[in-house]
Amino acid sequence: MTGGLGGDGVDAQVASQNPSGAGTRPGRPRAADEPGSESSFAPGRWTGRWVWADVSSLPAGRRVVALRGRLPVPPGTTSVPARVVADSRYVLWADGVEVGRGPGRSNPRRMRHDVVELPVADGATEVVVAALVVHYGSPIPWWMPAPTLVTAFHDGMFALEAVVGDEVVGTDATWRALPVPGFTSDRPKDFVIGRGDERLDLRSLPADWTASGFDDASWPTAVELAGRGIGEPSHHQPPAYPYGPLDRRPVTPPTPEDVVLRLEPSGTWTADRIVVGTVRVDLEAPEGVEVTIRVGELTEADGRLREDGHTFGTTFVGDGTRRTAETVDAYGLLAVEVTAGEGATVHGITVAERLHPVVGGASFACSDPVLDRIWEVGRRTVSICSLDAYVDCPTREQRAWTGDHVVHQMVDLATNDDWTLARWQTLLTASPRPDGMLPMAVSGDAEATDIAMIPDWALHWLHGLHNLYRYVGDPPPRACSAGSSPTSTPTAASST
Repeated sequence: MTGGLGGDGVDAQVASQNPSGAGTRPGRPRAADEPGSESSFAPGRWTGRWVWADVSSLPAGRRVVALRGRLPVPPGTTSVPARVVADSRYVLWADGVEVGRGPGRSNPRRMRHDVVELPVADGATEVVVAALVVHYGSPIPWWMPAPTLVTAFHDGMFALEAVVGDEVVGTDATWRALPVPGFTSDRPKDFVIGRGDERLDLRSLPADWTASGFDDASWPTAVELAGRGIGEPSHHQPPAYPYGPLDRRPVTPPTPEDVVLRLEPSGTWTADRIVVGTVRVDLEAPEGVEVTIRVGELTEADGRLREDGHTFGTTFVGDGTRRTAETVDAYGLLAVEVTAGEGATVHGITVAERLHPVVGGASFACSDPVLDRIWEVGRRTVSICSLDAYVDCPTREQRAWTGDHVVHQMVDLATNDDWTLARWQTLLTASPRPDGMLPMAVSGDAEATDIAMIPDWALHWLHGLHNLYRYVGDPPPRACSAGSSPTSTPTAASST
């Protein structure tokens, strides 16, 4: 359409989708659990079993486990579908190739599983699956613990199954599971920041541990777990208490994009704009020598990080080789400062962005370059706040605030053909307390501790639900996610 903006005579041409209550946008991607979406997995209990490692030797707090398993495949197989779930987060590889990360944040009673494709090498008769799983231990901005009083899941869990020909195979006691004592984290600096500094001792895991040819014979076998509540039998396979039915997560997975940082004369590594993702460091360090990176968004004129800005650190302990090491958590940053011990060298730094996809032809152009730039900055701002949920600030605590999300949602509905996150966020934030009030931020420490709430945010949730009704055209419960609706909707009385 063509029209004036603000009555100032500036001609603008905008290509975007206007809301319509009459239907849905043509070509819109389906949510994963909508009718018509194909699934390779039968309903009911999984074949893959809950597994973990014996982590009794690890200190309390963040605990990390590496797992490996072999899945036989018929000759000529090119890929196999798999579904996976973990508490708290996993990274998954097939024959050394990363194929997925998750699960997305959620209230653990309503956890969702992910579906991935495991590629199979030409002529191979098996695929080797590797997973690095972290259990955070204590609530943080993007994770809250499950009630595990009578279950074995208090230290973490992992489950995977794959459809191989006519069979379903998955995790069990034949898998290998290694506690990783060198991957730890400090306690959070304070509640607002909510995160501590990581420490990754590379001597804990060889660089090639995800590869198909790696010899894991010395690793311990996995421990099978069982979930149950009081007065019910144990279940060694999902779903089980306390994680709920474990439906599929109905959000399009991100497409990773590597952003290579440049080395400035000041010694700082910088990006052209704020980037968000895990940080990969190509480093070479003698055994036991430390390389520490600090990341932040505020810089001085020479590119160095500002002392008054929010900064976060990760320390890598060298294993005597040159290898690429990657942080467990994601960070938002503009610059990275490096402190390297004697004999250590950093050859390069890359940020692996994993943002919600932006697709379609929405655009904005006018005769005023300032307005064009506002459009670009606004769209990019929503993108870097679109992680596994809409977050308030990617460079600080990355919480999923119940009220903030409606702004991100409106931008996505108008400028992005992929509405899966816009739909899912309304369901994710529908996590009412017994009195009907919604948490001020969900699926993290704010919801877990119920430290405070903002009544207006419940009204913004209703605003988000109404946005979906306008754009998606479905009745409100279906607008969130097909076949799903909040267990309780805040009433006007409880929202004031």
